[in-house]
Amino acid sequence: MEDLLVHGLRIKLRERVRGAAKRGVHRPIDLVEARCHRFPLLPHPIFWPRVGRQDSGEIRAGVSTEAIAPFTKMGNDRSMSLATCVFRVGAAAILLSNRTYDSQSSKYQLIHTMHSHMASSDCSFNCVMHKKDEEGRGGISVTKDLLIAAADAIKFNLNSLAPLILPASEQIYYILNCLIRRLHMAKIKPYVPDFKKTFDHFLPQVGGKMVLDELKKNLRLDEDDMEASGMTLYRFGNTASSSVWYALAYKEAKGRIKNGDRVWQMAFGSGFKCSSVI
Repeated sequence: MEDLLVHGLRIKLRERVRGAAKRGVHRPIDLVEARCHRFPLLPHPIFWPRVGRQDSGEIRAGVSTEAIAPFTKMGNDRSMSLATCVFRVGAAAILLSNRTYDSQSSKYQLIHTMHSHMASSDCSFNCVMHKKDEEGRGGISVTKDLLIAAADAIKFNLNSLAPLILPASEQIYYILNCLIRRLHMAKIKPYVPDFKKTFDHFLPQVGGKMVLDELKKNLRLDEDDMEASGMTLYRFGNTASSSVWYALAYKEAKGRIKNGDRVWQMAFGSGFKCSSVI
């Protein structure tokens, strides 16, 4: 993929351009790209003739796509045919920069990133993986443990992200709720923090209607919050990691993203992994 972008599509990028490929199955690559690009951007000096000065920084382009190679599974193993039926071809590109000059024209500012990897669990590791069936045909196997692994990864990601984004009041309510339940002081339900106090738009990866419904229920969101993801699923299907950018484009086209709004993107994939970007 990176070879096509650098040379094959007549872009003819400079020789100093470096390429890196990140691969996986049903992966949160776009958000991992953002996390990887946030810190390693190097301070190369750049001269701007229009302003007559030098600026330090670097620009990186992240491209995510799905099913760019033949991906047809033959055989009678239904668990290995699901991936062929679910995914749709999609692509998205993002441009990141840490140059101070670009802050005047950039659309968004990257504030927080959180990546959770749950491969230490057998359930998470084996729920989606490449293997051969009884007849020796290779393919992607998706087991019934997928939803369990996804729920664990999302929960772990939220627990890691919450202290960074939740207001102090929500964190206090959550800590008090945990203490009361742990000390058996009263029989109360676990407190679910109100994440809507920290973001204006929630854009999860479109993994299917069941996944979106569960996120809506557990995070106490309404129809308006999930509209962009629902319409992305309806119009384009499951384009995997690039779907978070399809949903963002939907919000922008509707004119719903205002200056100062916070956008929360979440993607997940095999491993099992979950990534969040604010």
